[in-house]
Amino acid sequence: MKSSKDVDDFHCFVKHQRDATKNINIVEVVLDRAGDLACFKAIRAILRCTKNITCLTLRFSFEPELCILPIGKTVVFKNLTTLNVNIPHAALGHFLNPKHTQITDLAIGSCNAPTCPLASCRLPHLQRLICPPGCVQALTSADSPVMQLQIIHDTAQDASFPLPRLFDSRRIRTSSSLTVLHLDFDHTATGLRGGLLQCISEAAPVLDVLRLTESTFSDKVCQ
Repeated sequence: MKSSKDVDDFHCFVKHQRDATKNINIVEVVLDRAGDLACFKAIRAILRCTKNITCLTLRFSFEPELCILPIGKTVVFKNLTTLNVNIPHAALGHFLNPKHTQITDLAIGSCNAPTCPLASCRLPHLQRLICPPGCVQALTSADSPVMQLQIIHDTAQDASFPLPRLFDSRRIRTSSSLTVLHLDFDHTATGLRGGLLQCISEAAPVLDVLRLTESTFSDKVCQ
């Protein structure tokens, strides 16, 4: 669903075809324009009717702090394993913990908090993670078996995150088991002894795939 009209049409469908909702296992909402309150109410109603989903995407183009959380606190998706959202992390924490600890694939947006609110979430089955650099420690501190990690820069604050903290194995407990790493980085960053590649090889010795992308917020890209 990519527009308020799409949301309204699908809401109408689930209201009148309740038997069909049990066969819906993927729900994707990607709104390019800010939806009104009625749109969010419709999304919430849709999610109340699609309890068997395994994959949920909620992405909004407007600032996360302006989002009205379209997931009710009492909603539980017992089969949900893949979650892709850019809603505020504090609100997301209430959704994840303790009702959705079976998540294996998680993609989240910017945080903009000194300490990520998701630090209290326990995700023992998490295998693939996409998140800003400041949230990596919070989401891997409970020894989640993360094997694929993508670190993204959604804001200039993300780009300024100190790289040494990312590759300190005492902070990222799963770094020694990473097999795939995709890293947004600023080539002008300082503080890495021996260089970026050496730090990565020491922190992730079993890495099979490495992709380095110059951050869109670095001086080199912004010129």
